[in-house]
Order: sequence, then structure tokens, then C-alpha cells
Amino acid sequence: MLTPTSGSPYTKTNAFAYLPTIFTDDTLVAGVTTAKAQHIIELRQAVDALRVVAGLSAAVWTDATLSPASTIIKAVHITELRTNLENAAALLGYAAGSYTDPGLGGGFVIKRVHIEELRQRIRAIAG
Repeated sequence: MLTPTSGSPYTKTNAFAYLPTIFTDDTLVAGVTTAKAQHIIELRQAVDALRVVAGLSAAVWTDATLSPASTIIKAVHITELRTNLENAAALLGYAAGSYTDPGLGGGFVIKRVHIEELRQRIRAIAG
């Protein structure tokens, strides 16, 4: 049984039932689908939900408020998602995930695979 930092205790199964596992532009197509702030917003919501289940507080995000109409997706958004997701996953008993371009930093172009790997990892944990 898992006990979030607030509210009632959850088992992994019933807590994960509330995680978003269907995302905007659910199928990303390289060269067709543009990385959007909405993709990052949804991933942040899912990661924060996993963090609560793991007994952690919500993450502190760079550019905490993203505007779907104007925010440019940055490497830091992806690296923060990876770090915060892996922190929660480890506490929930999952082995570390691996990611394309693990040294992602300023100047990197955000690729479909960067978003897709995070989505797949969340789906794998949420079961």
C-alpha cells in the first residue's frame, strides 16, 4: 500500500488508474507532429501524479506556466521530466529507464522520440 503525502492511502493499481495515459497527438509522427507546450503540460501532470503516489511533492518546473500558443519547448523541459519521473519510479520500485540523448542540453532540437519515451515510461509504470 502506498500513502501519498496527503489524502488517503492508495495501492499502485487504484492510484495509477487516475494517471493520464492518452495524450494530445497520441501518435507522434516525425516530421509531421510539432512538439507543443500541451505535450509538456500533460507529461508534467502525469509525472507530478506519480510523484504524489511515490510520497514526493510536486516537482518545481522551469517555466512553470507554459502557454500552448507561444511557449517554445526547451531541452530543460525534457531533462526535468526525465529526472522527476525517474526519482518517482525509483521510489516505486522500478529500474532506471534509458533515454535517447541522455546528455540533452541547450541547443539540442527536441525530437519526437524524447516525448514518446516519456509517454511510454509513464504508461509502463501506470500499467
